[in-house]
Amino acid sequence: MFINLMQITVYETDGWTNRTEQVQNPTWEQIDHSIRRLDKFRYPFVLLYRDTQVEESDQPDFCVMGGGRDSVVSGMDRRICFRGQDPEIESIEVWTSDQGSSELPDFVCHEIEIVLKATRYFFERGKLYPDVSWYPDEEDTGR
Repeated sequence: MFINLMQITVYETDGWTNRTEQVQNPTWEQIDHSIRRLDKFRYPFVLLYRDTQVEESDQPDFCVMGGGRDSVVSGMDRRICFRGQDPEIESIEVWTSDQGSSELPDFVCHEIEIVLKATRYFFERGKLYPDVSWYPDEEDTGR
């Protein structure tokens, strides 16, 4: 498979104290479980890397942030985009502990199955899932 390291940041109930768990050569089942466990607060994101060792400043190859019905999926400097979301909503909180993070509605996925399909596709093929729109798109990035 294309993922050699998974990092999971776990926050304590104070919302500030955290630790990072690392899983070398994670199985799909471990990744699936970690994504389903996301809750925006104690387990706000899962980072996936092709490399076996990374520095704290290294960007992940793939990331899922959020939890429940609100997840942001990014990979290879791009994010899944759902154009035309509710214009009444300015932003959606996808990480509520520590510094937190909010995202524009167009970048928030409300269906766990899409999140899991996109992640599994990257896990198995090392490429972005083609059945969703990514932003910026290939024309914008020159890829």
